[in-house]
Amino acid sequence: MPNWCYNNVSISATNNEKTLKFLNKLYEESGKGKLNEFVIPFSDMGLEEWDYGSCIEYWGTKWDIDIIHSDIKKDEDDINVEIGFNTAWGPNIPVMQKLYEKLLELDSNCSVRSSYDEPGMNFYGIFEDGNDDCREMGPLYNISSGCLEEIEVKESDSNLIVASGDSNLFFIIKEKKKYDDHDLTEDWKAEVEEFVCFSNAEEEISLYKVEGLYYINSHYL
Repeated sequence: MPNWCYNNVSISATNNEKTLKFLNKLYEESGKGKLNEFVIPFSDMGLEEWDYGSCIEYWGTKWDIDIIHSDIKKDEDDINVEIGFNTAWGPNIPVMQKLYEKLLELDSNCSVRSSYDEPGMNFYGIFEDGNDDCREMGPLYNISSGCLEEIEVKESDSNLIVASGDSNLFFIIKEKKKYDDHDLTEDWKAEVEEFVCFSNAEEEISLYKVEGLYYINSHYL
């Protein structure tokens, strides 16, 4: 059973005869769970059927997509497609690259943006118009996604921090770290103070201070 990587791709293009035909077919095949095969068919790999190693090489993932949702909107000027899906172990970046290249031949003003995340391997990223930026999930990303939640605390001059409110948590600071972080999804950049602590919640736990606020893994709240 693989770790599943969640992907959400947004595609926009000028509405013309060629883009309409291509994106209608893309939408149709994606609904069948065949997005990868539509964009990079087995014949382009020199194959007649699925092959593990070739799919890893050409698609970036061993299987085709597991569709979650899809939508297409068309008006006189534009076509917009959004598709959410899972892929095995990692994102299908080679497919997104080929999709962008094919669509670019039909419309020089097109855009393909795919965001993805794989919590099991602690990475996420954004592919946009031929550029892929993949990063480790840092504190800012985890705050934006809700994995870290704000906690009210009472600071002291010692290494003891006590949570206010009803949680009854306390933290004894063992180590302090300070570093810059950047959340791609919100384009949020900030300095992070991380406090590695002994706590009554767990033997070792991290508190994060960002822009004057403290955050902790939501599991403990």
